[in-house]
Amino acid sequence: MVAIRPARPEDAEAIRETALASWHAAYDDLLGGETVEALVEEWYALDGLRESIEHPEHVVRVADDVVGFAHIGPNPNEEHVAELLRLYVRPKRWGEGIGSRLLAAVEGELADYDRLTLSVLAENEVGIGFYEKRGFEREGEREVEVGGESYREYRYGKGI
Repeated sequence: MVAIRPARPEDAEAIRETALASWHAAYDDLLGGETVEALVEEWYALDGLRESIEHPEHVVRVADDVVGFAHIGPNPNEEHVAELLRLYVRPKRWGEGIGSRLLAAVEGELADYDRLTLSVLAENEVGIGFYEKRGFEREGEREVEVGGESYREYRYGKGI
């Protein structure tokens, strides 16, 4: 069984590697491998990951030797609403329930929140299916810029 534990600053590199593998699997066909590499390099800078792990209002959990991770923080636009900022599992481990366990672990840390929200690119059918099976409902959509191109992003949320 996979053990879920709080992330430590020394997990930052493994978190970035897990994010990179997951992004390649989910988005290479849409964005291209080079764009994925550049985005992960920017969005998962080691110093920024370490700051998130140590941030008192953020919860970061990892599975085992970082085969997956989940990261939540307060939604800056809504009171008593948490935002699922990141949830990724290494593609070779998809389907093993690791993502579900990570999501449950971070949801268990949300005693001060009423809702959990997230954003997902419309083309990420695997992610959308995962979230909808776990009670998230689509609440809206918008256009976002990713790698210099415009894409549709869905907003999801659920009560907790």
